[in-house]
Amino acid sequence: MPRVRSNLSRPNPREQETGFREGLRVRTQRRKPSSVLDSPFSQEVSQVHYYSFLAAAIVNEVVATMLLKLSDGLTKWWWAVASVFFYAIAGVLLSFVLKYMAVGLVYAVWAGVGITLVCIASVVFLGQRFDAAALGGVALIIAGVLLITLKSGVTFQ
Repeated sequence: MPRVRSNLSRPNPREQETGFREGLRVRTQRRKPSSVLDSPFSQEVSQVHYYSFLAAAIVNEVVATMLLKLSDGLTKWWWAVASVFFYAIAGVLLSFVLKYMAVGLVYAVWAGVGITLVCIASVVFLGQRFDAAALGGVALIIAGVLLITLKSGVTFQ
């Protein structure tokens, strides 16, 4: 039910006039636009939401890196243009994630998962081979990302 104020009271900036009623101005409270993040489970929803944007940014970055390799030192320009396109998408998605999550955590996940996926993609699609030291290094990167994401208290700002 709208709150009624007299003509003499100062209006709240978050209220708007809806007209006159019996000599008194009727003011109603402006409502915030509702969103998915206003639900009772907002913390869980937002974490899944932001991690999905981060995952999409990482996938775009991995695709861009693979396309950059296919550009053969920028001599095949169409691969380079596609690479720039995917890097731009990754940057936009990452900037959205950084608005809500801690930069240290985001960059650790971005770098660690990105390196791991690029290594896997280079083996699968480009036929590159890794020795035991390279595999150990990738395993340490994965362990570091898991440690930061699961045990760190600085997830969201």
